[in-house]
Amino acid sequence: SLPQMGAPSKISPGGVSLVIGKVRNQPRTPREELINDRKRAGTTVSKITVGRTLHHHGLKSCITWKVPLLKSSHVQARLKFANDHLDDLEGAWEKIM
Repeated sequence: SLPQMGAPSKISPGGVSLVIGKVRNQPRTPREELINDRKRAGTTVSKITVGRTLHHHGLKSCITWKVPLLKSSHVQARLKFANDHLDDLEGAWEKIM
């Protein structure tokens, strides 16, 4: 048989199964934590390597959106605005949009 194309895998098959198992059990596991697990096992890998490994096994990564939290003053201001404009006619809003 012919030799395998490309560079050898940095993560062993056992390491791959551990990484995939951890992500399946805890889907919100960050890549940094997976990298630290591999580092403790004696293998140094990058974020890209971990991401490619997960993608190769059908797992997609996602980034959670950072939504700013509303302060109580913002909630009060929104409520005041809504109450002030509760009786406005619909025609007034057509000019705004």
